[in-house]
Amino acid sequence: FNWIYKGIENGSDNGISSVLDKISLNLIINSINNGFIPKAGYQFNLRWSLKEYFEGGDNMADIIQDIKSVLRVKVNKKETDKLDNDKEYYFAVGQIVNYLLSKSKGKKKPHSLANQFLNSKNNEDVKERLRKLYVKYSYDPDINGKRFNNLYAMIVGYVPEGKVNNDLMIAGYLNSNLIYEKNEEEN
Repeated sequence: FNWIYKGIENGSDNGISSVLDKISLNLIINSINNGFIPKAGYQFNLRWSLKEYFEGGDNMADIIQDIKSVLRVKVNKKETDKLDNDKEYYFAVGQIVNYLLSKSKGKKKPHSLANQFLNSKNNEDVKERLRKLYVKYSYDPDINGKRFNNLYAMIVGYVPEGKVNNDLMIAGYLNSNLIYEKNEEEN
């Protein structure tokens, strides 16, 4: 009402951008929980388009592209590298959660298991849940691959400075997985 009829864009916690922020994040998480991954991708893109419109700032597509390029190099190195910032860290967490959940032997892939990560409020919680997920799927021989080991070691070795970035975790979860990519050397 304030936004449409009074022209008030952002006055307090009830501004349109804060309402859209809360609602859109819940919609994306709900779509992931129900296994609607393509729909969650569209919702994520809409969320960031609206955030960019109302709040300005960097384009999420550019941010993700930059993070993926950097992580792609680090994941494929012979020696384990390190993560440089929180953006790389949370994107990598999303990637590793997606990868580990893809190892489920069940007929249906349990995307709802990602909910525990996407709703985490602190990093210690994220790392503990990640450790438990790793133990759960550690029986799979593919988990001992170089890419997975590099990515997981970088996550374990990094201590984030800011609060949990759910957006980048979701972006990492929804993006094509770097662990499954083939190098030119492998072709």
